[in-house]
Amino acid sequence: LAALGDRAVPDLARALDDRARPLALRLQLPRVLRDIGTPDAANTLLKSNQRDDAALQHRIGEALWAMRRKDVRMPLDLLWVREAIGRRLDRFEELEPQLAAVRAKLPEAHLLVRAVRRRTEQALEVAFRLLAMLGSPGPVMDAYHRLQTGTSHERSYAAELVEHLAPDRRLGRRLAAAAERHPRAPGSHRPDPTQFEPVLKQLCANEDRVLSGCACQ
Repeated sequence: LAALGDRAVPDLARALDDRARPLALRLQLPRVLRDIGTPDAANTLLKSNQRDDAALQHRIGEALWAMRRKDVRMPLDLLWVREAIGRRLDRFEELEPQLAAVRAKLPEAHLLVRAVRRRTEQALEVAFRLLAMLGSPGPVMDAYHRLQTGTSHERSYAAELVEHLAPDRRLGRRLAAAAERHPRAPGSHRPDPTQFEPVLKQLCANEDRVLSGCACQ
C-alpha cells in the first residue's frame, strides 16, 4: 500500500476512521501512512480519530513524530496541529483526576494505576510532540523533560520557553502547567480517595479497552 503513495491516502483515511473495521487492522494503518511520508499522509493522520481508541491515537502520534523527524520541513496544517494538541490536553485533564482517585486506594504497582498513569503520560507526551512538530523538536522536548524533573529554576525557564514556542501564549501556558503536573513530576501525586468508587465505575465503562478491562477485573 505504501508504494501507491498519495493515491492510497483517501482509502487509508476512510479505513482509519471506520470503527466498524477491526481495531487490529486499524492499528496497522498509521505505519502505512508514515511509510508513504507525504504531506497528505501526515495531514490525514492529524485529522483522524479525534475521539477514538487510545492505543490507536498513540500509534498516530508516534507515526506523525517519526515523519516529522525524517522531514522537519514537511508542511502541516497549523490549525489541525493546534486542535490536536488541545484534544491531547483535554484527554490529559480528563485522566488526571481519575489517576488521583485510583492512586488514593491502590498501590503504584497495581495494574489499574499503571494503566491510567500510562494513558495520562501518553496524552501529555503526544501533545508536546505535536508542538515539537511545528519546528523546534529539540528545545520543546528538552523543556518537556525539564518541566518534569528539573530544578525550580529550570522548570521556570522551561515554562517560559514552551509559552514562547507554542502557537499562542494561552496554549503554551496550558502545556507548561500540564507538564508540571506530569504523573512522575515531583509533587504531582495528590491522591483523592473520595472519588474512587465513581471513578472506578467511569473507568469500567470507558471506551478504552485497556482501562475498562483493568477496572472491571
